[in-house]
This record gives sequence, structure tokens and C-alpha cells, in this order.
Amino acid sequence: MVNARLWGAVLICAGFILTIAQMGYMSGEVFLLLVAAGLLAGYLLSGYRTGLLVGGACVGALGMFVAVDRYVAAGGWLFFLFLGIGFLLVLLVERLVGRQTDWPVYPGVVLVGFSAFIFLQEGGAVALSFAYARFLWPAVLVGLGLLLLLISFLRPTRRS
Repeated sequence: MVNARLWGAVLICAGFILTIAQMGYMSGEVFLLLVAAGLLAGYLLSGYRTGLLVGGACVGALGMFVAVDRYVAAGGWLFFLFLGIGFLLVLLVERLVGRQTDWPVYPGVVLVGFSAFIFLQEGGAVALSFAYARFLWPAVLVGLGLLLLLISFLRPTRRS
């Protein structure tokens, strides 16, 4: 019964949001952020279903990218950065509700690393002094290694 009520409320809200968007009263980023908020509300109301959290994080990342890209032409690297941060936030929220899952760290770290790669390929390294740019990739690798070690220490050990 709760699922039928939840999905009924979701469909009604989606219908209202789409109607307002079709009438031209809502910009694209606001639409995406409202959809993300709806998915996150569904996560809270449905007993913490991870799929709704992941969907909310991904749509929210897309909405944030569209909002920021409207004012600052940052390039594609920013999309992957927001998406990676979204997955890392999924990890954080899942840990806060008591779930010991670590799968979101893998796409999160890969997407943030890919974002850094695209940033450097698009000329982001020009902003850095060339004397320090050669130390960037080793620093990124060390940072990722420290992040993985930190996560492994935070995860409880299983005893057989």
C-alpha cells in the first residue's frame, strides 16, 4: 500500500513539473534539480532504496552542471566532476544510514579522475605553472591511494 501511495505521489508531482516546464515557466536546470529532489524524497520515503538515491545524485549532478555551465563555460570536465561527486555523496549517505557499502567509491573516483584528465587535456594545465604541472599526476595518484586506504580503514573488518 505504501508503494502505491509513493508512486502515485511521484507521478502526480512529475505531471505537475512537466506541465509547468512545457508551459515555459521553468528552465532546464530547475526542472532537473526538481526531479533530483523528487528522487531523493522518494529515497527517504521508501525506506532508503538505493536506486532512488543513485538516480537523484545523477540527475542532480546533471542539473548542477547545466546551471553552472549556463554562467561559466567550463567544459565537459565539470560534468564528470559533478557526476563523480554525486557517486561519492551516495557513498556518504549510505554510510550515514548505516549501510556498509563501498561500490559507489569506484565510479566516483574514476569519474573524478577522468574529469581531471579532461581538464588537463582542455588546457587546464595552462593555468598551472609548468614547473608544478609535472607533479600533478603523481599527486592525484597519491591522493586516490590515500582515499582508498581511508575507506578501507573506515569499513569494519569481517571475522570468520
